[in-house]
Amino acid sequence: MTSVELEQALHALAEGRAAEAEAMFQQIACAESGVVGGLAWAYLGRLRMLRFDVEGAREALERALHQASDHFVVRLERGAFFLRLGFYPEAMVELEAALRSAPEGVAREHIYRLLQRAWEQGKGSFVRRAVLPDLRRWLRSLRGSQGGKSACSSSSS
Repeated sequence: MTSVELEQALHALAEGRAAEAEAMFQQIACAESGVVGGLAWAYLGRLRMLRFDVEGAREALERALHQASDHFVVRLERGAFFLRLGFYPEAMVELEAALRSAPEGVAREHIYRLLQRAWEQGKGSFVRRAVLPDLRRWLRSLRGSQGGKSACSSSSS
């Protein structure tokens, strides 16, 4: 198996022959290690996610990362996966990695748009996860330093 077979699978996918493309990607992924195998796993992850097979997609994308962690397509597909699931901080990490290694042109512009979407959609969720737990701890420490009573609490509490 070579990159020629990978190109043929991508061509089948572009023509809408998803089942044929998936079988080709599966064959390549099982036969190849390194970048070619990693890319095949990444595209399998995309196809499985489109079928709503989230666990299958996650597994394929983990294998892709293991075989070709520096390739922008692997990071792009992982970023898109996390974005679709609403895991915005994880999506941003993956998309930023993809952006760093993507070639100039259409792919880079696409990654940048996805990164913007992840950032915009994740603003609230990122703040809730990252800031509010620290804010609650800070408020508790204020209450503790005032003898257990908050400056905002009434005397009847």
